[in-house]
Amino acid sequence: MGKAEIKRKFDEIVAFAEVEKFLDTPVKRYSSGMYVRLAFAVAAHLEPEILIVDEVLAVGDAQFQKKCLGKMEDVGKEGRTVIFVSHQMAAIEKLCQTGIVLNRGKVQLIGSQYNAISQYLTNNSDRSISLRDRKDRQGSGKVRIVAIEVRDTRGNILDNVISGQAVDIYLHFEAQENSDFSRIIASIGVRTQSDIPVFLQHNRLTQDEFGRISQSGSFICRIHQLPLPAATYNLDYSLMLDGCYLDTMSQAINLSVVDGDFYGSGEVPPISHGVCLVDAKWRMEPDMAMTHVLSS
Repeated sequence: MGKAEIKRKFDEIVAFAEVEKFLDTPVKRYSSGMYVRLAFAVAAHLEPEILIVDEVLAVGDAQFQKKCLGKMEDVGKEGRTVIFVSHQMAAIEKLCQTGIVLNRGKVQLIGSQYNAISQYLTNNSDRSISLRDRKDRQGSGKVRIVAIEVRDTRGNILDNVISGQAVDIYLHFEAQENSDFSRIIASIGVRTQSDIPVFLQHNRLTQDEFGRISQSGSFICRIHQLPLPAATYNLDYSLMLDGCYLDTMSQAINLSVVDGDFYGSGEVPPISHGVCLVDAKWRMEPDMAMTHVLSS
């Protein structure tokens, strides 16, 4: 920047970085957070043709992170290019239109941000979580869950899922014999690491029936919009028939959820604010009685 440009943008940069109180403090005494705040503020006001940002949103409080995201969005709307290097799925989903997935320094995929996020979260080893050797199950064992997989809607197995993502939870089963288990109730339950129940879902709630089952197969639960903030959860399951357990297990697998743009606003409350995300709308209506009094 030239001196004139620095003078013209100085106050705006200082205000953006929120370092007004520390202008007389040598930069060498700044904390790492303050240093990066100032560095981002300067870079964002350089008006570059290409702005490269590497994980800057991991620095500072939530409000500053939101400010950085908004600034990068503004730069993009001005017709300039932002290259955003990050592991924060919600920010990538909101900010980017194109995604590039790198694996060991090589380009693995170039596509939409949604395809890039899905590829990043996909477990390419195609492994499921086997439960065959688990001894902490209860029930008659006539039908047993032998493995659990979490997949996206295209069938890719996931290590992590995104807040708001549509996912299929596969409960792979084996039955001792071909019997009429058409009245089976298959359920999954999600709990926090502190063992607080978050939600329960089973096919009786949705009035879905399986009919006569074979000796092996999968019970699949489609969750259309995962209502969980970023955290690691415990997933329980059970199979019941006529009020009796065929198979049940607590903490069968860990369900790892990462930030996603659940509301389309780039902001998701942390789990400290609540263990469930709610799809809702707000509106305002005037008080008609008060309006009549005022108009009179």
